[in-house]
Amino acid sequence: MRIVLFCLLILPALLFAQEDIFSFKYNNENLSDVLDDIQSNYNIKFSYNPSWIKDQAVTLLIKDASLTQILDLLEHQIYFTFTKIDNEHYILKRLKSIRICGRIQNIENHKNISNASVKNIKSGLITSMIITDEKGYFEVENISITDTLTISHLGFKDLKIPISEVQNKTCKNYFLQIRDYLLNEVIIKDYLSSGVAIKNDGTIHFDLKNADVLTGQAEPDALQSVQLLPGIESPNETASGIFIRGSTPDQNLVLWDGLKVYNTDHFFGTLTNLNPSIIDDITVYRSGAKAEYGDHVAGVIDIKTDQNIPEHTQTSIGLNMLHADAALKIPIANKLGLITSARRSITDVIETPAFLRNAMKVFQNSRISTNQEEFEEDPTFSEEQTFFYEDYTAKIIYNISPKDKILSSVLYTKNKLDNLFTIDEDEDLPVIVDEARGPRVDQLQIQNFGISTTWHRKWNDYFDFSINTYHSKYKLDYFGRNFSSFILGTNVLTRKNIVNESGGLLKTNFHLGNSLVLTSGYQFKNKEIRYILDTPIFITLDHEYSIKTEHSFFNQISYNKYKNWHFDLGLRTNRYVFSKKIFLEPRFSIEKSINTNFRIKGAVEIKNQSINQIEQTSDNDLGLATGIWLPSNDTIPLVSSKQISAGVLFKKRDWILDIDAYYKESSGLSAFTVPQLTAFFDFITEGNSISKGIDILAKKKIGSYASWIGYSYADNKATFEGLNNNQPFNTDSDITHSLTWSHLYSWRDFQFSLGWRYRTGVPYTERDEALQLIMGRINQKRLPEFHRLDFSMNYTFALSKDKSYKNCKIGGALLNVYDRENILGKQIVDITTETNIPSGSDRRSILQTTRSLGLTASFFIRFNF
Repeated sequence: MRIVLFCLLILPALLFAQEDIFSFKYNNENLSDVLDDIQSNYNIKFSYNPSWIKDQAVTLLIKDASLTQILDLLEHQIYFTFTKIDNEHYILKRLKSIRICGRIQNIENHKNISNASVKNIKSGLITSMIITDEKGYFEVENISITDTLTISHLGFKDLKIPISEVQNKTCKNYFLQIRDYLLNEVIIKDYLSSGVAIKNDGTIHFDLKNADVLTGQAEPDALQSVQLLPGIESPNETASGIFIRGSTPDQNLVLWDGLKVYNTDHFFGTLTNLNPSIIDDITVYRSGAKAEYGDHVAGVIDIKTDQNIPEHTQTSIGLNMLHADAALKIPIANKLGLITSARRSITDVIETPAFLRNAMKVFQNSRISTNQEEFEEDPTFSEEQTFFYEDYTAKIIYNISPKDKILSSVLYTKNKLDNLFTIDEDEDLPVIVDEARGPRVDQLQIQNFGISTTWHRKWNDYFDFSINTYHSKYKLDYFGRNFSSFILGTNVLTRKNIVNESGGLLKTNFHLGNSLVLTSGYQFKNKEIRYILDTPIFITLDHEYSIKTEHSFFNQISYNKYKNWHFDLGLRTNRYVFSKKIFLEPRFSIEKSINTNFRIKGAVEIKNQSINQIEQTSDNDLGLATGIWLPSNDTIPLVSSKQISAGVLFKKRDWILDIDAYYKESSGLSAFTVPQLTAFFDFITEGNSISKGIDILAKKKIGSYASWIGYSYADNKATFEGLNNNQPFNTDSDITHSLTWSHLYSWRDFQFSLGWRYRTGVPYTERDEALQLIMGRINQKRLPEFHRLDFSMNYTFALSKDKSYKNCKIGGALLNVYDRENILGKQIVDITTETNIPSGSDRRSILQTTRSLGLTASFFIRFNF
């Protein structure tokens, strides 16, 4: 018994005595030096990648410790494990996922920062986000070593922490720097939803990549998203038909990386022709636009793609029921990056239910549908149609030096429609009737092309400038062959509209302290506009305008006192070729914080626009894309507007209330009192309009659920000499009441959105029994009220083994859930059928009704790598 007890007590001590023991005293020493000493003392060898432990520091204060104890202490400090191969060889392995914790503090006073956002970024996508507590503390579990943490808070510069560079397991302090020149301060981060923010200069920003699912959209669409804001309407239910506070779509300024875009739609308004996959930010001005924005009298939609070189290669591939698209972001070198995208419709390959439903809306009342209805019972009827749309973009980002950057973007969009309608000849019919039976041809092509290059240079902390040059080209090309009831024979119509615009912008910023910036700049542009209308039997018009250089100068002073107040005071000076006058455009906007929850705001501005889009149709027209761009000149006046707005903004906890009232006067509007083509330039009358209204948004968030209501009241009236007995009348787009009620809900990896839209009908002009205008009663009647319910949802999941990286998204939308038949418009047209062709008969006028989109389902799938 004694022998057994002796063995139990003595043998472990003997075994322990066989393992060497040493003492170490290291305080924040380089890990590689510590490992060298351990190797020397214990006569072992470590295998590892030296780059992994570069600049890694450890602390090791211990006496008489064995190798096992030493390695255990090191593993508690670093994100590596020691794997024993044999008694003399060990491998140092990096952990695949780690835990990181810390405290966020202000670098100037070391005060803790609560409510800071800590986002985990994987391959450019946010996979998780937490908020620091009242002491600025955060903790993230199971984060991949290849991820990046981004820490952000209002008023501070973002801090990026590559996890691969996190060296120590102990919690540490991370410091945020105050933004030196915080002139565009975000005051509400989740205005409509996540990814939609409002800043203190009154602008609203959309980040479509991080936005929640939005009402009525399977995937985000740039201009459809903008239409969710109160005060922005689309009476014709299109993506591009944006009416901002009573103005028309052509009076908006739409920019893509500094490039003016003259046509913004695919599929005749069904969607925006600007690929959302590479859009970084959309800035929307409903009023109070800065002095650098010129040549518009309505709102500004400034769209920008990524401004920085991608950190790694990113690929996005998507497919829905209308098109397929792909986007690629590549860091070519340390100083060079490429962003490119491509999108093309699948409509000429497969006709999905979503395409057919949209086509039914788009082509209703066009000559395509008229021909189909007229001869649908004729067995010899045949139709060949080809339609597709596409867009391509590319952007080069070149960081020449720490102070210099060059950005160059290219954009190309195209819509093409070819329609051939034929009926076999019939010898038994009169010649005129047989000629009216075909063939009938419609060929339409709309293209945008543009290139924009910008050089940014930051000379020092007080001065920076940028130089932008661009060229934008818009081209509409239409050819039609049809039977004309006016001449009782075949007529051919050729219509072309070409706009070439080139220009440049020099902009400088002088930072006069931390709160004040003086912005100055010069802008020039040249335009060449050509309009061709060729109807050999009637008339041939070929107007070409070569507009000499227009010059503009602008100055603006911007002041911001953090969390207190902000103002912009600017002046833009324009010199137009057709006038010897100098046109001044003062701009002023202000926002003042009354307390932590309540802010007041206001804006005053004067604007001018020297190019306008007008509608022109004929009985031989397709009935699609009839708008043409023409410059202001001796015949077509310069459009001017004056606008004043004021409002309040309230935010407390999860409540948001935004109220904004406005009053706007516009002059130089054009109306055409005689619709015939021959009188196109001879019967132009000039008028003015007054728009006033109020826009309200109220939002409440409860956990993962959010609901918001947007409401607008508007009164838009126009007055034209010689029309309506010179009395004011409602404009065509006047919508008195408009309401949107949206619901957003997130559950796990699902997002749901339900939205109901209601608005009063737009005005129309009453006709007598003979369908003739009743003088003095323009737009006194209104269409029935419009309302519809939309549902959207998506689901995000992982395809790889790493379930934290959800790189696949599927979803869909159900539009007009209860299949409401809304009426969008009524118009008088002349038609010809086999029953009213005989020689000597007159054309027959009918009242056509344009109806909205019916119940329509759409689906999508997207992969991100």
